[in-house]
Amino acid sequence: MQIFRAPCRRVLIAGAVLGVMSLPAAADVEICIAVDGSSTTSGFFNGQLEAIAAAISDPAVVPQDCGVAVAVLQWAGEEQVEIPMTEVTSGNASALANDVLDIESIGGITDLGTALSCVDTFSFNPGDEKSILVVTDGVIVIPPTIAAVEAVEDAGVDINVIRNNETDSGSPPEPVLEFIARPQPASTPPDPGWVIDSIGPDEFAVALATGFDALVPDDCPAGPPPEPEAIPALGSWALALLALLVAGLGARGYSARQRLRA
Repeated sequence: MQIFRAPCRRVLIAGAVLGVMSLPAAADVEICIAVDGSSTTSGFFNGQLEAIAAAISDPAVVPQDCGVAVAVLQWAGEEQVEIPMTEVTSGNASALANDVLDIESIGGITDLGTALSCVDTFSFNPGDEKSILVVTDGVIVIPPTIAAVEAVEDAGVDINVIRNNETDSGSPPEPVLEFIARPQPASTPPDPGWVIDSIGPDEFAVALATGFDALVPDDCPAGPPPEPEAIPALGSWALALLALLVAGLGARGYSARQRLRA
């Protein structure tokens, strides 16, 4: 299954004398980043947050003003929504990144089923592309049930996974990580339902960029949209000419009314 590339939408209010104003578009793509906050990730949890914050604030990774929305959910033995689903714009990207950096690890066991609570962050607007991006070290204590994973898929939500570790464990990814990827079978980007393995902060940053590239529309610009051109101000000579024109039209109208009365 290929990801549908939703076109960027922009809503413009035109016709104002002083210029054109742009409004935020409804999100076309919604991505919930489910970050593993269990005790086994404590040594590199903050490093992962830094990479996620950098990705959100970089328009070359997460497009701004292009209908792309993100949420951040932290999970372990429980889950908590750290950032609700929010469209990323040139006006709020930095603030969203700072909010990511402020997240504190909740610790505890690794219950992968809690990551699927990301499904509650989506707006489910018709036509939106919805994806969960699970970030974990792969040390899973409690796997999700088949029914829970299938319920997410039935809701029209893809599940993608990045397994990230501080050092190379030498072991292959846990089979459960490929099991939860949806749609099946697990794949590699850009096909949905992908699983990426990364080691250390540099590889994790590359994995995030690769993942977002597979999830966001191809036609989003790599940066904020250009500002609308300002309407040039009228010079004094133009204002004088306009005044004469209005006066002339008024005089002609007055003369015409006089002739009709005669």
